[in-house]
Amino acid sequence: MIENQNKEHIEFLREHLDILTRLKETGYRCDREINDVLSKLHGIVFKQKPTIRLGDNRFISNGGKATDKLVDSELNERFKAARPKLASVDAKNDRGKGKTTILLNCCYDESVLVVVGNATIAKLYRELYNDILEENGIFKLGGTSYILTVDQLNGRRGEVLIDESVSEKQLQKIKENQNIEILGGFYTA
Repeated sequence: MIENQNKEHIEFLREHLDILTRLKETGYRCDREINDVLSKLHGIVFKQKPTIRLGDNRFISNGGKATDKLVDSELNERFKAARPKLASVDAKNDRGKGKTTILLNCCYDESVLVVVGNATIAKLYRELYNDILEENGIFKLGGTSYILTVDQLNGRRGEVLIDESVSEKQLQKIKENQNIEILGGFYTA
């Protein structure tokens, strides 16, 4: 039985989803916001993460992965099909579809480093990754050692995933490092 507080919360989320859906239909880019609302709504109502279709986008659960965020199924398939190469993404059309979620799940599940283009993005990703660790009962701060900028790769060995924030020049620098193996990631076309 759903408690009164949860009923009110569910109704609020439904109304918010309705507004976001109408905004999307008029051309606004709000996939990320829709994704967040759907995740929360389905987490409360179904205690699971189903597949959801919204307009032309189909979002899927992470299949029990580290986070409860939903990922655009087409983006997820592009990522899987491209590995070990990089999947092409469009900064405008692929906004909010789960690129970060995919990378951080791989980082968590496969213990693979994620390389980002600058220190600001690295800081954000580390905070998100530490949240994933805490949600899974791991209370040490591990984001610092798994989320790196290109310059922080110097002297390291291992496998990495590439974030779309890495520039072509930075990507070339990574490819020249024979101690680093690229397992996949994203680049902006």
